[in-house]
Amino acid sequence: MRDPHVESLRYRLKTSATTTYENPRAVKFIRDEFEYNLNDGILTCHMREHYPAVREARRVVDDFLHSWEIMAALELEGGEMQFQFEDAHVIDRNPPPPGSSEFVHVSASSGVKFTGEAISELCITRRKYPDPPIDFTVTPDVETLWQRYNNYLDGKEPLPSMANFCLTLVESKAYRKGKKGKRKFAADLFKIDEPILRMLGNLTANRGDSMTARKVVPEKGDLIPLSGKEIEWIKAAVKILIRRTGELANIQSPQRITMKDLPKIR
Repeated sequence: MRDPHVESLRYRLKTSATTTYENPRAVKFIRDEFEYNLNDGILTCHMREHYPAVREARRVVDDFLHSWEIMAALELEGGEMQFQFEDAHVIDRNPPPPGSSEFVHVSASSGVKFTGEAISELCITRRKYPDPPIDFTVTPDVETLWQRYNNYLDGKEPLPSMANFCLTLVESKAYRKGKKGKRKFAADLFKIDEPILRMLGNLTANRGDSMTARKVVPEKGDLIPLSGKEIEWIKAAVKILIRRTGELANIQSPQRITMKDLPKIR
């Protein structure tokens, strides 16, 4: 009886057209399920557990790589790093009689889906690969937040509505029926100073121009567009919400985030 076992998976690192890596140091690490080595643009994952099918092994590895892609995008902007699956090495632990092949070579298939494009036309040369995620995991909530942020980057959604959705999703995780102060509960749960959430709520609710504002505030009269610094602050705050949501899947008491961790708004 045949006994296939996936020994390794191989991926190619693809970057945006404006990003190149120049002699970066190899990245090696051992996880429970596999150990990986990223060197010269090729990522090789040697499986440490038994996976009889490539799709089962890829499910484990791809989840990790997607977390790596998103972490890199949060730090460097989207599109700079993605892993494209190339092939797998599969052996038969109960091989047929001598003369028959002892392994199956699986050809390349579709890579990990990644959204977001580089927004700068300047060519960037990096000498270090983005750090792999340690305490960050892509959960369904992280995926939702990330997709909404990408909608903004792709010009499909205004900044205020995207950021307000992300804020309300985070606040919903701390919702307590019949109790007020959901923003305070969210700040405690996510270990984020409440003034950050309060500022984010104020900017996304009351600021913006005729194309981006979520509403018109009658008592304030004319619309007040967001300044350049306010736009950058909102983007940084949203990325913090995404990162902290992924961290809470692994650690219960991360270091508290304060206003000092965000760019100056004025």
